[in-house]
Amino acid sequence: MLRETLSPDATIAFVDYYAPSYSYLYFRYRATTGASGQYSTITSGVHLPYWLKLVRSGNTFTGYVSLDG
Repeated sequence: MLRETLSPDATIAFVDYYAPSYSYLYFRYRATTGASGQYSTITSGVHLPYWLKLVRSGNTFTGYVSLDG
């Protein structure tokens, strides 16, 4: 996870795993301070372990996942 500040409404970017009943890996972000968070599914129907990677290039953030690092 990367955060602009520790404020609860700060801009953020992170890659995460979610598995209540159907598992998926996703990229979540808040593009501007105070905006609603958004997410995009990277892949679904997965089971851990997976490698997760968050990359920053300038002001662009990208999330990656891999089985083998």
